[in-house]
Amino acid sequence: MSASNDSAEFSLRMDDVISGEFGSYVVKQLKGEGTYARVARCVDLSTRQDVAVKISKLQFSSAAEREARVLQKLSSVSRTKNVVRFVSSFHYLEHHCLVLEHLDQSLYDFICDRSFQPLLVPEIRYIAEQLLAAFEELARLKIAHCDLKPDNVMLVITNWNRSE
Repeated sequence: MSASNDSAEFSLRMDDVISGEFGSYVVKQLKGEGTYARVARCVDLSTRQDVAVKISKLQFSSAAEREARVLQKLSSVSRTKNVVRFVSSFHYLEHHCLVLEHLDQSLYDFICDRSFQPLLVPEIRYIAEQLLAAFEELARLKIAHCDLKPDNVMLVITNWNRSE
């Protein structure tokens, strides 16, 4: 991975190794890019587990550090599995990196994969129940999610029962 001085952007390639204080991660797939960061599916070299590594853009390092503190708090006190699990955070080439559990895909990608066809009622119900459980937990902890959009709603598809 290399950083460019003029744009504070970064280059991330398949099979790059990102190393931090608590581990090293090999990039397997670039998942997406937003205003603040890029996300890659990586393999933790010590556990061989898939993880998501969110690599902040240089100008958003302080926001990434705040997010890390919130996610760490959520992971330590949350009673629900509907909030992404925080693994660790570290700095790599001046970029703040968050290591999170790897989830299947975003709601936006799920809708795109279906060619924007309407969701079935059981799918809507399943997604809504999971979102409401997460929001209930956030409210209990007095935390507001300030960037809710389909790109930021992550799904675990494997346990869906679409015939409900």
